[in-house]
Amino acid sequence: QSTWGNLRISTQMEQPTKRARTADNELGPINPKLLDPENVKRLSEEYLTKAPYPHCVLHELTSKEFLENVKEELLQLQGHYKETDLFKVYQSPDFCNIDMNPEAAKQLTHITQLRDALYSPSFREFMATITHSGPLSTKTDMAGNVYTQGYHLLNHDDVIGTRKISYIIYLSDDDWKETDGGSLELYASVEKEGTKIPDCIPTARVLPLFNTMGLFTVVPGQSFHAVQEVYSAEKKRVSIQGWFHADTAPEGSENASLQQVKRFCDQVAGPWHSIQNPSAAVALTDDLKFLEQFGVNPVYLKPQNIHGAREQFQSQGFLQLQKFLKPTLANEAFRALVAADQLDRLGNNQYPNDHSGMLSNQWERVGPPHIQRFMMLREETDPSKADDLAKILSQLRDELVCSSAFSNFVQAITGVEVASRRVIARRFRAGLDYTVATAPDTDGARLDVSLCFVDSLDEEKNELWDSGDCGGFECYIRAEDETNPEVVAVYNHHS
Repeated sequence: QSTWGNLRISTQMEQPTKRARTADNELGPINPKLLDPENVKRLSEEYLTKAPYPHCVLHELTSKEFLENVKEELLQLQGHYKETDLFKVYQSPDFCNIDMNPEAAKQLTHITQLRDALYSPSFREFMATITHSGPLSTKTDMAGNVYTQGYHLLNHDDVIGTRKISYIIYLSDDDWKETDGGSLELYASVEKEGTKIPDCIPTARVLPLFNTMGLFTVVPGQSFHAVQEVYSAEKKRVSIQGWFHADTAPEGSENASLQQVKRFCDQVAGPWHSIQNPSAAVALTDDLKFLEQFGVNPVYLKPQNIHGAREQFQSQGFLQLQKFLKPTLANEAFRALVAADQLDRLGNNQYPNDHSGMLSNQWERVGPPHIQRFMMLREETDPSKADDLAKILSQLRDELVCSSAFSNFVQAITGVEVASRRVIARRFRAGLDYTVATAPDTDGARLDVSLCFVDSLDEEKNELWDSGDCGGFECYIRAEDETNPEVVAVYNHHS
């Protein structure tokens, strides 16, 4: 059972008697011009020519008045907030259960009419014809989604079970603009080591314009797409998302994005380098002196604080050392970061350019985007050609974090003996970059250390970072049991 606003939708209630439907009335509110033979022929021909893979957008799906009523019913419901590493969204229960509760059906009449029309034999035949998909099953699968500022759905291919055609009916404001974000992003596939993965930059974007319906065929390793982050603070991206199903799962499901994420290990960061571990008898005096001279906050270098940090780490499993660097060094990094964001017009809910961050050839874009996307500073950095951000980050990486003194310090404050290290400098661009949860590529335990810089030089920005609402946080998750139905249901409903 699930509660949705004041309605209680229960799968245990008796199924009401169904009324007979005829070919004349089963399409209900659907615009009959869409099914005109000439229009069907045109859509069918155009569908296969679209890049990066077959897709199309249907305009004027219903009358404006009818879809406004659908939107009103949807927004009156109490949405369920959902957030994982893949998405952040408000969502309704599946609309296939509405008519199992007569009271619910009375209050969601327009949504019910739309659902019945979409999954009618005539409309399913129309879908199968224009997409060249073959016969579609009678399975109903649709729900409402609302994305507000900062909400998103990351890259994936939608391959789960028998999904055949994915569709989105847009109920957003009439005046939605590209700079509001929230577009449906379609990604081309590139082949890497025999597996198809999405390119880092989308090939096409579909604006969530009111009374349009975007759709594409679900294909393992091909139908990569995402919902771009919503940047507007005033507008809501409102839609009904659903799938038409086939009777059987598609061929090649083992290459679906979900399976790729499960197999992925973060091997993009370069080789591991061995560390000469200090013996217990070796004092840290010289190392601590080096770290203080370089610019580490001396508070963390005092023996009693090192001991206290180690006790905390061994008790809680993590440490957060705030103001780790002295202000002079830290502010140099802050200024370079803020200047780079201003130059690239990133942050403050600005619409980002896909190529932002290529300040110099010292940076490279890292993917694939169904697993991660960020800018990485090249290992060999030429100071004469580097931008200011690259210069300070390369200095911190090469001279501080890669030093034996830093390795010895980390071992001292954690009590963990470290055999090797791998260090990268990353830049996460606001509105563009992220990583999803993946397993480490090591057989044993791994110690993660992050020296992080964000634009937090005033109280308002500090509060925003502390809230977690603007992202950028690191999250460690215990591996879930895939047999847990609640875990499986969360991914199934949102992928």
